[in-house]
Amino acid sequence: MELWIRSQDREELLKFEEICVRVDQDGFAGIWSYGSNKDLRYYLGTYETKERALEVLDEIQSRLDVFVNSEFLKSITDVSKQVYIAPFIVYEMPKEW
Repeated sequence: MELWIRSQDREELLKFEEICVRVDQDGFAGIWSYGSNKDLRYYLGTYETKERALEVLDEIQSRLDVFVNSEFLKSITDVSKQVYIAPFIVYEMPKEW
């Protein structure tokens, strides 16, 4: 499965493999990700608190869980072992509230 995320500033739509929260020296929590090239980090959004950033990660995880547990995915995998799909999810980073 592929996870695509549109950045908070809406200027980037990229595929990601790992997402993490990092808190800077001012206490703001940023959500960052590594793409397929582990040398490049991508900034996805900044939130006032670490708790809010973790809520956003929870929301992303919830979207992934819903898709993985969906009847659509189950029906495709039950049809034949020769069926290959590359499902994807697009998530748009919310603005700071």
